[in-house]
This record gives sequence, C-alpha cells and structure tokens, in this order.
Amino acid sequence: MSARAVVLSSIHAGTPAAHRKRRRITRARPTRATARDENDGAVAVKVWEGGGDGLVRPPDPTLIEHIRARWDASGWDLERRWDLAKELWAHERSRAGLTDDWKFGWHGAKSYVGITYMWGDPGAERGEVFLSKYLMLDPRFDNVLGCLRHELAHALVGPTEDHGPVWVAAAKALGTPSDWATDTTGSFYNRPLVVAGWSAHDVANATGNAFKLPPELFEKNVWAGDGTRTVFTDQDGNVVM
Repeated sequence: MSARAVVLSSIHAGTPAAHRKRRRITRARPTRATARDENDGAVAVKVWEGGGDGLVRPPDPTLIEHIRARWDASGWDLERRWDLAKELWAHERSRAGLTDDWKFGWHGAKSYVGITYMWGDPGAERGEVFLSKYLMLDPRFDNVLGCLRHELAHALVGPTEDHGPVWVAAAKALGTPSDWATDTTGSFYNRPLVVAGWSAHDVANATGNAFKLPPELFEKNVWAGDGTRTVFTDQDGNVVM
C-alpha cells in the first residue's frame, strides 16, 4: 500500500531546515482553535487539518523527570533509550492534541536530527515523526526533548508553514527549549566526545554488536524517496507505521 507525501519538515545541524516538497494531495488550510481551557492550562494554537484539536496541554512534570532520570542512567544503551524515546513520544504527542494515527520512527542520518512527514487524503490527514538514532544516544535528555517538540510544532502547524511566527507560537506552547526553537542547531555537533561515541556505535553496528532498531519503523523503509509510502502492519493486520 502506498500514499503520496505532502511535505517533509526537518531540522538540520548547522544549516537551515530543508523542506523538500512532494506531490501535494491535500491543501493545508490552517484553522484557529478559539477555545482556551483554563482548567488544565491548555494553550490554543493555529493548526492545519491534520494538526489535532488545536490545544496544547501542559506536560506532566513528574513523568518528564522520571524519563529524564532513566535517560541519564542509561548511558549509551540504545535499546533502553529507544523505549524511553517511545514513552516520551506517547506523552508529548497526546498533550499536543494529536491522535494515535500519528506514528513515531527513527532514521540513521547525522546530517539531520529530526524529520516530519505530513500526508493523507482530505479528512484523514496525518503524519509521522522520525528522530535520529544518534539523537537517542545523546547524553543530554534536553536534546531529544527539544528536537521532539520542534518536530511536533511542525506537525501542528502543517506543511505550508516553515519556522515563521505560527511555528514559533506552536513551539513556545509546547515548551520547546530555546536551543531547539529555531531552524538550526549547530551546537549539536560541536561536542567531540559525543561524536566519538557515535563512531563507537558505528563500529559496534558494523560488527553486529549493536542493538537493532525496528526496521519497519525506519524512515527509508517507510518513505522510499520517490514520494511513495509503504504501510507496515503486524500479524493481526494492525497498522504499525
């Protein structure tokens, strides 16, 4: 099964984020959520058709700190970090008001850190977010938190917005750290010890000694690069990606 991509939104290290457009299957028409829920502190943001309900809820500070503590204790253990990244995704996606039609995966690039695909037929717009496995190996939890919120801001405002005022407002509502509330993050690479750790992982991976992330959630297996999308299901027919 395949579909056509609408647009890709990504954040790169040191260079402006590139938005590589594919054939558009739906026209993004952002709508403004006018409701503001004072009871739970939700903030209204402008969203596109696939961008959820337009309300960003506050994060659960206890959960975030619990994930942070386990992240700090997990070192360069990619298997544990992957589980923590999925847990963080579930929380952040939900509070951003996105449905579980939005999926989470990984990629193996170092030239870009996160990337968001937005697609779907009219009335069924959705997307997925992919984070670099090297980001998941990062010793700083705030980097994976910041990158994820950066990509979720793209997911909210849609494929016609870049990093302008509408995106900035969504990133602010999500609580995106300042290092990630922009279109570049050059400082991500300027850490020799971290880059050396990436190289060590590459060696372990080449010799078959590294944890293998799920291939069905790998960006390049889902998106072939020609605008087509492969749908992966489990043995019961449930959509995995």
